[in-house]
Amino acid sequence: MSGETYEVIEQSRRYALGETPDSYGIWDRITGSRVEQFPHTDEGIELALEHFAELKWKGRWGRWISPRVALLGSVAGALVWVLAGTLAALVVFFGNAQRASIG
Repeated sequence: MSGETYEVIEQSRRYALGETPDSYGIWDRITGSRVEQFPHTDEGIELALEHFAELKWKGRWGRWISPRVALLGSVAGALVWVLAGTLAALVVFFGNAQRASIG
């Protein structure tokens, strides 16, 4: 941990937006290290808020999308497998039935 003290302005599960006497920053709450530093100005806090919002969004998107994509891929794969098997069985069955009626 960096040991740097800061006043928390906003935080998410992973990151904290904070203020030190001379700057604004974003800290990784897991490692305790500063990820980004911004000047202690009005423009600096605006940039810090923007970047913090992006990091929060990426974190939420990653937690939402990964498990759902895996689930959707598994379900879609199972459906394709079942449909292909059914189609193959029908082709074999009706192919054999047609040959039996001809011969």
